[in-house]
Amino acid sequence: MTEPDAAIATVLVMDDRWRASNFEQYFRDHTSDLVDEGLPADRFELFGPVVQTTSLFRATMLRAFKDGVLPDVVLLDHLVPPSSKADAEQSSVRVMRWLRDECAAREIDVPKCVLWTARYSPGLAYAFVRAGGRHALGHEAGPDQLVDLLWRVLRDNAVWSHAPDPPKLQLGDKTAALLPYLEADLPVHEITAGLTRDERKDVTADHVHDRRRALVSAINEQLGMKIVGSGLSTSLAKIALEHGHIWEPLEFRER
Repeated sequence: MTEPDAAIATVLVMDDRWRASNFEQYFRDHTSDLVDEGLPADRFELFGPVVQTTSLFRATMLRAFKDGVLPDVVLLDHLVPPSSKADAEQSSVRVMRWLRDECAAREIDVPKCVLWTARYSPGLAYAFVRAGGRHALGHEAGPDQLVDLLWRVLRDNAVWSHAPDPPKLQLGDKTAALLPYLEADLPVHEITAGLTRDERKDVTADHVHDRRRALVSAINEQLGMKIVGSGLSTSLAKIALEHGHIWEPLEFRER
């Protein structure tokens, strides 16, 4: 792996939408901007072809492990098509976990990984970072912002964090544990089953209703809102997200 202050840093890209020529242009334009501003003209180069399936990504990384030459940065899209009809579509979170585990097995550091996706959400970014990634941003951030972020991750060890608007909503642990299930808008019997599994003790429907009432009460008292009754599940989760809480969405949890 090259040193962070080297003239050239390599980027392995997994993306089924953008071609190598797109990324080469992004990197070239950004380098030109730096030169125009009188800054060092360090630049990114692609670490081989842009890979469009998870199988190709794994093969590329396994070859890199064998050769002992890893990319400085890995840039992942969230979803790429399956490599064959027998394979399921895989998310960036699953790919990130695979890379983390492969590096752990070899007792080496995980390359600095960034998620750039049209499907961005704070929950996805949180799950990606928990899986071993460093940062995440949506496609609304253009190429200039993307390349700036790659440099910040590489040189400054920038790490994604949830930055909600104040004030932060104060919730007990058991109430906060309900939030992923409200976000998924699950029926009570599925929530009780999930929480029982998570907490390794029986959680009943009455417990779920009590936690939900505690959540509504906290929102009304702390944020000055006037939610009547038990509120909409997804709306309650959104309010909590906007006021400081973050969780791993159920769809990204390790089974």
